[in-house]
Amino acid sequence: MIDVEIAQNFIQKMQRQIDVPINIMNEKGIIIASSTPERVGDFHQLAYDMIVSRQSISITENLEENKTMYGVLKPGINMLLQDGTEISGVLGLSGSPAENLKLAKLIKFSLETLLETDSKQRSALREQQANNKLCNALLFEQPINPSRIGRLAKEQGFSSSVLRIPILVKLRGEYNNDLLDHVITSYAKSEIRHGQDMLLKVDATNLLVLKAVKQFDPAYFNEDIKEFCAALDNLIISLCGLKGLMVYYYYSAPCQEFKDFRNSYQCLHWLSRHIQDAHERVHPFRQHLISYLFSLAPAEQLPPVFEKYAEVIREHMDGEVFLTTLKALIVCNMNLAAAAEQLYIHKNTLNARIKKIKTLLDIDPFFNVKDAIFLIGLYHYMEGLKNQ
Repeated sequence: MIDVEIAQNFIQKMQRQIDVPINIMNEKGIIIASSTPERVGDFHQLAYDMIVSRQSISITENLEENKTMYGVLKPGINMLLQDGTEISGVLGLSGSPAENLKLAKLIKFSLETLLETDSKQRSALREQQANNKLCNALLFEQPINPSRIGRLAKEQGFSSSVLRIPILVKLRGEYNNDLLDHVITSYAKSEIRHGQDMLLKVDATNLLVLKAVKQFDPAYFNEDIKEFCAALDNLIISLCGLKGLMVYYYYSAPCQEFKDFRNSYQCLHWLSRHIQDAHERVHPFRQHLISYLFSLAPAEQLPPVFEKYAEVIREHMDGEVFLTTLKALIVCNMNLAAAAEQLYIHKNTLNARIKKIKTLLDIDPFFNVKDAIFLIGLYHYMEGLKNQ
């Protein structure tokens, strides 16, 4: 189907360059654009017959032989316009066929190229709009509507019986706002794509990838995710390079039901806001589960548990030093060497801080799991007070 506005603009531009009458007919043989404006809306019998019979070209030299052809007023050339294998209309040029045949072919090529470009743009826009609808229904609409999500997913060819890993891709730094659009387009043509992979652009910064897998095997899960993220990194580098841009990946366990991905996304979104300065760019949610659970506790329930311990820390230790030290330890999974490097301090300095914390609180978080959980909770409590 030819867009009327595009056809009319095309003829206007052509008329500035050549003095040859032009008509453009749609798939029903109706003139939708013409260098003779009063003809717009007229039925063109010859164009209609060409469309029905799929006749690629018709040359009219003698009007006396075409008296029965309604709409044919002058000698000229009419050529089918095609979008791939589909007929979209007819282009007509009036004048001497012998003189205008090469010109007609050139104009036909130009118009078909323009229409093909417009068709691709419209198709991309429709896909983007469908993607936005699915993303909004899956992640944000209240209340959640599983049947609507299923319908929108099915319209895009996504099955509800596929196991998928939720991976939140987070951009930080310098990049073009349309980078994720290019990533989605390029991903569709890449070797890492599975036909049931779902890529949902949350905004210019966040892309949720629901990576389809056949089964869940914990023994290989983390390594498979790292391999996939490395491949996605290479794809992004091919589009823009990583100069001024950092890409982080946050993932959790696979889900199958569409409705479950909302909770997964919310967990990963929380993780992306709290884990963003580590040297490691690929983060499994399970490693930060305790921190996440503490973040869900109502604020009024925390003082009876933590406030007196916080007072001891404030009295005998710089509060900011305590928080930055604990943050580095949590981010680095209690790895002393990595935490010291992140804090830009000597390992012995870090050991001295840890010894003081253990003494003040009478805990041993490196050998007692419950003490480690308590210390992480105290960190979140004091960090929350600081940010109030």
